[in-house]
Amino acid sequence: MPFFCAVPTSLPINPNGETSIPSAGPYYIDSYTPRRQVVLKRNPNYSGPRPHRAAEIVYALGVDQGANLRQVERGATDYAAEGLPHTAHARIAQRFGPGSPAAKAGKQRYFVSPTLASIFLVLNTSRPLFRDVELRKAVNYAVDRSAVTALAGTGAGDPNDQYLPPGLPGFTNRDIYPLKPDLVRARRLARSRGGTAILYAEDFPGALEQAQTVQANLRAIGIDVVIEQFRSREFHSRVVRKGEPFDIAFYGWFPDYPDPSDVLNSLFDGTNQPDGHTVSYFDDPGFNARLQAAARLSGAGRYTAYSGLEVELARKAAPLVALYSRTSRDFFSARVGCHVYNPIYGIDIAALCLRRR
Repeated sequence: MPFFCAVPTSLPINPNGETSIPSAGPYYIDSYTPRRQVVLKRNPNYSGPRPHRAAEIVYALGVDQGANLRQVERGATDYAAEGLPHTAHARIAQRFGPGSPAAKAGKQRYFVSPTLASIFLVLNTSRPLFRDVELRKAVNYAVDRSAVTALAGTGAGDPNDQYLPPGLPGFTNRDIYPLKPDLVRARRLARSRGGTAILYAEDFPGALEQAQTVQANLRAIGIDVVIEQFRSREFHSRVVRKGEPFDIAFYGWFPDYPDPSDVLNSLFDGTNQPDGHTVSYFDDPGFNARLQAAARLSGAGRYTAYSGLEVELARKAAPLVALYSRTSRDFFSARVGCHVYNPIYGIDIAALCLRRR
């Protein structure tokens, strides 16, 4: 898992905390300057199979995305690890992405790769409006997933109507809800039982436009949406606070490890609510028991159980609206090659190499 690293059992406990992190991988942290940089150097004790081509890797912290873009374009920096400005992806993809002249010449510098991250609309089942399961289903039919995804930016994701992301064990491609609105079915389910919904969203670029799209979608089935935006830290502290007065919230989920339990149990088992993950506050004893039973299974039976549970949760309970699966968009300087991507860990920085000029 990304949160752990093997260390010798004889490593003494330091009551003041460790100033450096022991490494079992191909690199170790040689120095760390808070809010400025981390310097990685090749681990002389590593003898495993992972590639480790660079003698040293300097990771600059807190670099503005615009400055990062300019530095990578001119070759002053090799990798835009903190991402690019929202508006830059279309231009960079056209110049350096898949299908670009650079890619056809074997010099692709911009890569779009699938991740296991998903973006949802959370429907707060503890509030009066969305205690009604038929209204939750109506929202799932009314939302324009394709339009919301497009507003995330060029190559940011793929529309998806399922809780499990493609590529995760247990995922089976199914048509549960439409990617474009089905207002006939949505209105039939809503049956004029709308009202006013408070929608929480973060304040990153494109988020307001996404929220306004949902606002227009739900107006068509009699739900008036009031949008409230917050900075990221405040947003996340609010949605996990029991009793917070929101009805809908944009919410992203990236499993910590590639197993369906870290999506379905984390998001829907009501006994997990103290952990702050079941932000829909969905708590159904029957589903709780079935999710816990699936978590005790192994092998093919485990994945079959979770695949069936996902469909039933979406069709019968609908506490979330799956919107799209996120991608990783990575931009490198002209001299960097050997790009290796992992859907959990992202770009394998240790595997990167420098091209011969």
